[in-house]
Amino acid sequence: MKYTPAPWKFIRDTLSGDLITDGNQDVAFAIVKSWSGEPDEETRIANGYLMAAAPEMLEALELCYRVFRMDDADTMVSMQVGMAISKAKGEIK
Repeated sequence: MKYTPAPWKFIRDTLSGDLITDGNQDVAFAIVKSWSGEPDEETRIANGYLMAAAPEMLEALELCYRVFRMDDADTMVSMQVGMAISKAKGEIK
C-alpha cells in the first residue's frame, strides 16, 4: 500500500475546513471538519495534528519494532507495536 510520504501538514481554517496536505501544500488529501459541533473545536484540531504526524509516527514505530524484535525485550509491547503498524498499512482493520 502506498501513501503520501512525509512530511504532512495540518493547515487550519481554510474555506473548506482544516486540511491535511503534503509538505509542499501541493496536494490536500484530507479535510478535518466538524458537523453539528461534534467533535468540539479543540478535539478537531488535536485530531488534525495527530493525522498530520501519521507518516513520521509509522516510521518511528517501524524502527521501534525492529529494535524490540531484535532485543525481544517485551513481547507484549512488540506485539502491540506490530499490530499498530499492520493497521496503519491496511493489513488489519
